[in-house]
Amino acid sequence: AITHDEQKYPNPDEFKPEIFLHEDGSLTNDAMPLSFGWGRRIFLATFSVQKTFDEHGEGIPVVPKFSTGLIIHPEIFPYQIVPR
Repeated sequence: AITHDEQKYPNPDEFKPEIFLHEDGSLTNDAMPLSFGWGRRIFLATFSVQKTFDEHGEGIPVVPKFSTGLIIHPEIFPYQIVPR
């Protein structure tokens, strides 16, 4: 419902990224901060998830591994969460 104000965004159910462009192709000044929603996830906008470093300062590569079974999920991997 946040972005479905038909006066500001006509036909809100249609994917129309051009609503954020002027006729000359420049961006409008629409500054509605919606990238992370209005709930608990908004704090993610203030952090970056990055790879962790070993004792020599080298990045530890992330090797994707997943559980098996009816419900799969990523296995634990090294990472760090840092303020932006």
